[in-house]
Order: sequence, then C-alpha cells, then structure tokens
Amino acid sequence: MGSFTLTLEEVIEMEGEDSIGLSDYPIFDESHRPVLNKKIIDHFYNQEIGQETISMFRLAMKRKMNEIMPAFNQQYELSAIKLEALLTVNVESTGNNTGNTTSTNNGNSTSTTEGNTTSTSDAKSRAVASQFPQNSLKADSEYATSAQDNISDSKAVGDSTETQSVENTDTQAVEQAGTSINKTTGYQGHQPELIFAARQTIVNIDLEIIYALDTLFMGVWSTSAEYSRARNHYDYPLGW
Repeated sequence: MGSFTLTLEEVIEMEGEDSIGLSDYPIFDESHRPVLNKKIIDHFYNQEIGQETISMFRLAMKRKMNEIMPAFNQQYELSAIKLEALLTVNVESTGNNTGNTTSTNNGNSTSTTEGNTTSTSDAKSRAVASQFPQNSLKADSEYATSAQDNISDSKAVGDSTETQSVENTDTQAVEQAGTSINKTTGYQGHQPELIFAARQTIVNIDLEIIYALDTLFMGVWSTSAEYSRARNHYDYPLGW
C-alpha cells in the first residue's frame, strides 16, 4: 500500500490499465501505443501517484500526454529516416538539354546554249540526148535532139538559243532533347569525429517521454509499511 497516496500498481488493480489516461493521446503510429504504454507502466509501477484521487491522476496523465506527444511524434518521424553515419556529401544535379537546329540550302543554276547553222548548196545539171542534130543548143554549135538544163541554188540559215534555269531549296529541321544526371556522394572530415557526432544524435524517445511524466508521481517508492500515527513512525513488515 502507498505511504501517502496510491501506487500505480494499486490504481491499475482497481481501475485497469485502460483507465489511467493512456488510451487516446496522439501518436505517430498506433501500433506503437501498447509498446509505449507498457514501458510507462513498468517504469512507474511501484511509484505513488502525485494526485489525491484516481480521477485527478487520470485527468493529469491525459492532459500531459496530449501536451507533449505532438512534439515527440515529430521526433519519432525524424528518427525513422535512415541515415548513413559517414555520409556528409550527397549532391545530385539534373539538367535538361533541348536544342533546335534548322538548315536551309538554296541553289540556282542557269545554262544557255546558243547555236548558228548555215548551209548553202548549188547544183547545176544538163541532160542531153543526141541523134541526128535537129536543134541547136547554141547559135553556132552544139546540136542535139533534146536538151534540159537544171539549176538549183539553196541556202539555209538557222539560229538556236536554249536557256535552262534550275532553282533548288532544301530545308532541314532537327530537334534534340536529353536529360543528364550527376550525383556525388561521400564524406569529408575525420572518421572518428563523424562517428562520434552520429552517436550524439541517437535518442531514446520512449525514455524521454517517461522522464516527462515524472511530475505526475510522488517520486517515492512504496515499502509496504503502514504509518502509525500513535507511534509516529512506519511499521515495516517482518524481514525489514
């Protein structure tokens, strides 16, 4: 039995574990609630509550947990981040490269061909048939039965000019896009110092919560001795 008030053990025996104000405080992960509650109960199990009645203790516990748990929940979430003790440099850069290229080729070509052609032909022919002379070809000589003179004169002149013009246009457009990722990891500094600094960051959050609840208890342990007002001292059980 408690010397001044009731021990947490006695409160739980009378009211049960669910009635000491640990059932509805905010917590980062509901699965951790029974783990934390058991640690709190085991730590203060033999200590006397710091309030006059169980209902006052229940209210004080509930109020205290609602006040301190929002900050501790953030610590829980931060502690869940996996960190490498010797990693001090972790830089990643991402670059996007986009380019447009347009090329245009213009070409003009012109060819001209000029030609002059001149042809001249002269032709003369005579056909003479001679039997007994009957007709005179000339006044004083040359007789023939018949005679035929053919004279032809032809001349052809030609000029030719040929012009050819060709225009060529060639346009090409090229679009390029790419992504480059550069990552640098490692550490800078003295390894033992980095390890020591990493050890300093290790925190037992459950134990810090328990320490924050110290004000709810008397800070004394029960000896199971009964206080005798008549003799003004404690009567300890046999064996003490």
